[in-house]
Amino acid sequence: MYTLEARQQHTVKKNSISTKQNAPSIPDEILLRLPPKSVLRCRAVCRSWRRVTSDPKFLLDHHLRQPELPLVSSYRIPVPADQLCPSCLDAIHLPSALRRPIYRLPQLHGEIIASCDGLFVIHEYNCPYIYNPTTRQCAPAGISRLKREQFAGFYRHQPSGEYRFLYWKCANIWHEIYCLNYFYVLTVGSNKPRQISCSIAPMDEEIISGMGPRIIGSPVFLHGGLHMHWKKKHHDALGYNRILVFDTVAESFRQLRPPPLNPRNYTQLFAMDGMLAMSTCKEPLMSIDIFMLEDYDHEVWAFRCKIKLPMMEIGCLQLVSAEVVSEQGDILVSCFGWLLHCDNKGNLLSRFHYNDDLPAISRHRIKESLIQHAFFKR
Repeated sequence: MYTLEARQQHTVKKNSISTKQNAPSIPDEILLRLPPKSVLRCRAVCRSWRRVTSDPKFLLDHHLRQPELPLVSSYRIPVPADQLCPSCLDAIHLPSALRRPIYRLPQLHGEIIASCDGLFVIHEYNCPYIYNPTTRQCAPAGISRLKREQFAGFYRHQPSGEYRFLYWKCANIWHEIYCLNYFYVLTVGSNKPRQISCSIAPMDEEIISGMGPRIIGSPVFLHGGLHMHWKKKHHDALGYNRILVFDTVAESFRQLRPPPLNPRNYTQLFAMDGMLAMSTCKEPLMSIDIFMLEDYDHEVWAFRCKIKLPMMEIGCLQLVSAEVVSEQGDILVSCFGWLLHCDNKGNLLSRFHYNDDLPAISRHRIKESLIQHAFFKR
């Protein structure tokens, strides 16, 4: 008979064997840590590696490990006469101070209008389409005759896992008092958009009626909703900030109170430390103020910090713009011929030379993905 000590040793040994069988092998762990381009190359080594790197679970785990990288586009100076969009698109890896080109877009005249989970929505000649720059796969969005300003958002529907578009079009009935625009949701891979029911109070008419919301930057997905920053101008040219929230599950709109900022200043909506944040700066560009929505339910904003740019280190470079590009508060500063990276305390960490180009900091980011989607195979 086994003694109690012998039984315990046998159980530990059995559990150890079971754990080893379920745990990923060392080569699998190494493959998970490789960049996407290297994973694609490893598929040609042997059938075993091809099977591992094509498994859906591996692709999801690999995607979750990827950092979210800011994007920077640049115009050649002088700009060629036939070039309507930036000629270069780079991803900036902030911790290692590396700048690497993203795969060239399939069309020269397309504009990135949205990004989600490594997928771009590119707008070209009033026809958006989806593009994965990592796998170079492309698929039509299923929307025709859609202007750039009518596109509101691109998101993954959490309950179903579907990717969906949110857009608006002018109503056909001109004499409607409210809801002068129709809002639609379209699932990627489908050609049947659904109209969102609209119950707008008179005080909210300015958001949904008229010429539609003038969305600034990229919507922020947080707490299951798309948070869209928009501005409206009065007849006296003094604008004001608003935040429009679209609940992606209930498919309803509501307003969210913005922080009390000067509407004449440049503002940016983003996520920081898991909370909604808004930055503001004014000319001349010397510092950035950051406000955080510390109480989401009661819409209470609080001043977080002032980030002073390192003007002594920047020297005589002509500043163009500055954007917060990470949840840690990293800042990219665009200058003529240079791109500067500063931390959340204003310390200059790295510089990127752009050979007399004008780098433009994109509001979109990329989290590279090798995940295979059914809408690319149709």
